[in-house]
Amino acid sequence: MKRLLYLILLAPLYLNAQNITTVAGNGFQATSGNGGPATNASIDAPIAVSTDGSGNFYLIDGARCLIRKVNSSGIITHFAGRAACFSDTAGLSSGDGGPATAASFNMPSGMVVDATRKVYIADQGNRRVRMINTAGNIVTIAGTGAIGGPAGDGGPATNAHLLPTDVVTDAAGNLYIADKVQNGVRRVDAATGIITTIAGTGALGASGDNGPATAATLDPSGMAIDTHGNIYVVNGNSVVRKIDIASGIITKVAGNYSIGRTGDGGPATAAGFDHIADIAVDTAGNMYIADMNNNVIRKVNTAGIISCYAGNYTAGYSGDGGPANAAKLYNPITVAMDVTNGLLIGDLSNHRIRKVGGFSLSVATLSLNGAITLFPNPATAQLNVASVADKIETATITDLTGRVVFSENYIATAQIQINLSDLVPGIYFLRLNNLENFKFVKQ
Repeated sequence: MKRLLYLILLAPLYLNAQNITTVAGNGFQATSGNGGPATNASIDAPIAVSTDGSGNFYLIDGARCLIRKVNSSGIITHFAGRAACFSDTAGLSSGDGGPATAASFNMPSGMVVDATRKVYIADQGNRRVRMINTAGNIVTIAGTGAIGGPAGDGGPATNAHLLPTDVVTDAAGNLYIADKVQNGVRRVDAATGIITTIAGTGALGASGDNGPATAATLDPSGMAIDTHGNIYVVNGNSVVRKIDIASGIITKVAGNYSIGRTGDGGPATAAGFDHIADIAVDTAGNMYIADMNNNVIRKVNTAGIISCYAGNYTAGYSGDGGPANAAKLYNPITVAMDVTNGLLIGDLSNHRIRKVGGFSLSVATLSLNGAITLFPNPATAQLNVASVADKIETATITDLTGRVVFSENYIATAQIQINLSDLVPGIYFLRLNNLENFKFVKQ
């Protein structure tokens, strides 16, 4: 019976899972609306998007070199940048050591939010990777800003020459950089700050599949990482290659090195694309590809079969509230998975962020036919749990990665209170009496 009740609880969250909506942007090419609903705001070329574990997402307002944040309630704010692009390759100060809202960027092209809510930005024009901490201050963590050939492996990342296009982080906090100077992927160790090259010989190209990634030639741009720490790299805008983090072997997983719009329904490695702009990987291992000039998002499932996931191969803006693959997109340039299992799309020429699928973070008090009640939800400092069907004997909380963050035994009781003050904001699962999990949100 408890299994059925749990499925009843989650079922409403997954209805209309493949529908598309607009979650930010009103279609006007400008930068306005901070402090209000993101759907009423103007965005000028959303070229990158990333998410955190609390249901917030961050976007690069590309034409203005700004970073903006949309919280889980849909309110947009200014997060970083000064609404003016600033070249700092000469070593001038552009805000490091101070508030990110007073800093300047030059062609920021990619970003990622790690598990501790630090935001990393590929400040491409300034040849640096910069980090915004949870206090809102910014610092350079990789790159000298100087123009030069490949340099720095084996030393501090801040002494390396870079031209970063995108960044990802793994579960341990290590940073991976798609670097156009090295024509490869470089890794910054979370503990030491030392930079090394994990893929690419330094030469521009697309050779070396099925061999060591360090012996392959690359032309890297967008990146993604899966739950096993494997790295996916867009190579030359026509293929996607995978670096197996355990073996170091690189393989082609999508694309046939030609421009086209072919292959749906067949192997992704035989498909043609017209400018792959970005990629994302969900927790199940499915990959989503922003096929920019074809105006679609294509999905590669775990069997390697490709299909059209969003967009109908026609440029335009339509379809909100309906099936994503019947909607029109216009130059989708960036994709990211959020904590609700939804896919965010930077719809570049529509000046909007759109979302496909996902469940709602607005979860009120949960009551399973009176059996189990969780409140408040979302919670801040304390979660209350009440049971009328069973006595509570054990309670365990895990995060989205399955890591246990709370565990307690009780003397068969009908009500418990759990202190959440030590948990970072995000989605968690409560397991009672070693039976079923119940989702809740910590704000």
